Amino acid sequence: MRIGDVVEQGDLLARLDQREIEQEVAQAEAELEVARAELAERESTLQNAERELSRTRDLREREIASAADLEAAEAQVAAERSRKQLAEARIAQRQAALSAARIRLSFTEIRADWEGGEGERVVGERFIDPGATVSANEPILSLLDLSELRAVTFVSERDYGLISPGQGAQLSVSAYPQASFDAEVVRLAPLFQAGTRQARVELRVPNPQGLLRPGMFTRVSLQVDKIEDALTVPYDAIARRGGRTVIYPVTPEQDEDGEEVLKARQVAVEVGLRSDSRVVVRPVDEELGEGAQVVTLGQHLIGEQAEVEIVGEQLEAL
Repeated sequence: MRIGDVVEQGDLLARLDQREIEQEVAQAEAELEVARAELAERESTLQNAERELSRTRDLREREIASAADLEAAEAQVAAERSRKQLAEARIAQRQAALSAARIRLSFTEIRADWEGGEGERVVGERFIDPGATVSANEPILSLLDLSELRAVTFVSERDYGLISPGQGAQLSVSAYPQASFDAEVVRLAPLFQAGTRQARVELRVPNPQGLLRPGMFTRVSLQVDKIEDALTVPYDAIARRGGRTVIYPVTPEQDEDGEEVLKARQVAVEVGLRSDSRVVVRPVDEELGEGAQVVTLGQHLIGEQAEVEIVGEQLEAL
């Protein structure tokens, strides 16, 4: 088996050197045959002894044989019965030895086995090469179930109360930047790590197409709340001025010559929930209309009522 091979329940993964144990099996089989032959001989001898006992009894009834002859014949039958029982016990012993040898022989074949036995697995890693010596309990392969994976992320104390098992999530990975994968929260740690003050979150990630791989770095998006008709701006539009969080919406105005110019004004906002690229804002002192444009690049270079010029994609709509 090599890395990436697909295996099913019962597939042969590796075979250990069988020569020594095969010899043990052959020896146990031979000893069993000898024991069976001994039993057959004892049964024949017992039959002869029983016939001799029957003949002696007839002779004794006709007073031809003595009492001593009858006792000797009876003793011979008893002895042969004991020898037969011993031969039967020896057969049972040889059968047990053969079964044990065959079990040891089966241990030389390592087959794929997992709970349930359904689906298939993929060889994730091979720890030894053909011809290597292995010890008991030494791993030789790792088998991966890629049909469903587990993702781990961490949340801060601020968001901890907003997350619960059963909650949906979305995952993205660098290998497939345009794809999004569904996930579900299955466990939420009951304690926070001392160093980071964050709690561990485990998610179940269905992987029917097998695109995701263990060990990938993922970005997890959890919907912790839902706000209807929320006002959002690109996260890049957020700036800090004088200890306040502000944005710079741009509105058209006329200058002294009557020409239309674009001017940016500073609006203080409170920041709310955030998605990957946008954040909910609530203006502190004034209202903002939907569809207004905001500066997303160069906010640190402008001030209140600064004239701006659109170059490329510096403005985005709310």
